[in-house]
Amino acid sequence: MTKAQYEPIHSALERGLRIRCVTLKGFAGLLNTVTQEHTTFATEFSDRVRVIACLTELPNLVQSDTAAETLAARDWKQLRRKTRASESDAMLLVWGDEQDARCACEEIANRAREAAAGVPSDTRQAHKDNTTGFERVLPGPERMYPDTDLPPIEIKAERLERIAAQLPPYVWEREARYLAMKLPAETVRPLCVSPRADLFDRIVDDLGVNPVFTAVVLFQRLKAMRRAGLQVEYLNDEDLYEVFTAHAQGRLAREGVPAVIEQMLRVPPPQETAAERVASTLDYMGITPITDDELPPAIAAAHGRLSKTRFPTRTQTSRYLTGQLMKKLIGRVEGRDLAAAVRGQIDPETEHLASMA
Repeated sequence: MTKAQYEPIHSALERGLRIRCVTLKGFAGLLNTVTQEHTTFATEFSDRVRVIACLTELPNLVQSDTAAETLAARDWKQLRRKTRASESDAMLLVWGDEQDARCACEEIANRAREAAAGVPSDTRQAHKDNTTGFERVLPGPERMYPDTDLPPIEIKAERLERIAAQLPPYVWEREARYLAMKLPAETVRPLCVSPRADLFDRIVDDLGVNPVFTAVVLFQRLKAMRRAGLQVEYLNDEDLYEVFTAHAQGRLAREGVPAVIEQMLRVPPPQETAAERVASTLDYMGITPITDDELPPAIAAAHGRLSKTRFPTRTQTSRYLTGQLMKKLIGRVEGRDLAAAVRGQIDPETEHLASMA
């Protein structure tokens, strides 16, 4: 063996590694048995040696069933004589340092015993060629955690503090907070467990948007849009955050928020940032804050087109005008501001009140 020409063993001898041989009684010919496509039974032993004995450099063993491809005939004959192996026995050679080589021999013997008992219960890894290979044994109920194959890792207080700082609030804490905000009862529990709970908190805390309005849009209006067949997945959290940012900055009135979101859902997401996408949608919809100079003429024009006898009271006229103007000015003016402006501009003396009819 000191003059073996088989390269793996020759290299192992030059490096001073220990070479050991295991004899498996009555196993001759079995190691070449095909167990999977392009895979023989010998691979089971090789996988065990690789995983458990840590002999990861392949090939990590040679076996007598492929004698002609490895050692010379005289070397196999010498090994059979020294190990007292018969022609019906299989011999497997492994190499490594003393500890790993001894461990490899023990695992080869263990796998042979398992083969005599049946198919072993082990965890397999899937290969790309649709075959499987040994990954680890399946111990009994006495198995301990964490994985004893890995060295212990110290968990420092700094790491725990960093993890704790990144954890979301507990569900019950969020529930108490949202109830204190007077959110609609039907939105509180879904909001607590929703992936968009963090988005809700950002909008309310960072932008100062009304929490009830935010919850209604995120968890009622979006649900209605999904039921209407719109692909709500087209919008990510940053898209929605930018819509509410435009509202918080006064570029988009409250009533226009759902309208802008719906318009964005009707158009496949372009290659734009969230801020650019919201800006282009506002531009497409012609949404710009209405000025103090624009609003009075718009109210006067709408009022002038009304039939003087259609609405008997000033209140009915104001409500109707507000509704009609909001359709044209949605997103450009807050509804409450428009209603107040309409009420203040209508001249009660020109109205045909019910008492005068």
